[in-house]
Amino acid sequence: MKRVLIIFLALGAIAAAQNRPEWMSCDMHNGRFWNDLKTINAEEVVKGTYLIGVLDTWQLKAQAGEQSLWPDGAHVEEVRKALDKFYLEPANIQIPITIAIFLTSSNFRGDPNMEQKVRSMRQFVVAEGCNSKPEQAKEQ
Repeated sequence: MKRVLIIFLALGAIAAAQNRPEWMSCDMHNGRFWNDLKTINAEEVVKGTYLIGVLDTWQLKAQAGEQSLWPDGAHVEEVRKALDKFYLEPANIQIPITIAIFLTSSNFRGDPNMEQKVRSMRQFVVAEGCNSKPEQAKEQ
């Protein structure tokens, strides 16, 4: 019961703040959102729940014939740890979480072009203007 209450409260806190501009890039949640989950006491539960939602969505798409971007054979906890490590790099903070999952799946596969893909995504986010900065959000 206590675990359910913690999950409910944590998800409620996320839902209440989901429109914070600095948490968004290209209309998707980014690394700032991911890192800010640390402020919630149940960080691992919340991140895991978020990733389960992504996984379920991609599995439904895969059943409909679309390619799943989830790393083959990876557990939610492995992906959570990979994202934690990915977002420790300040240059990655603007990359949307779902794209970061795809990029880390390249790392799971041992893709030798992983770094180039990450650099290209950083450039794309900046070029497309979908990198929200905290100071811009405060002005709005």
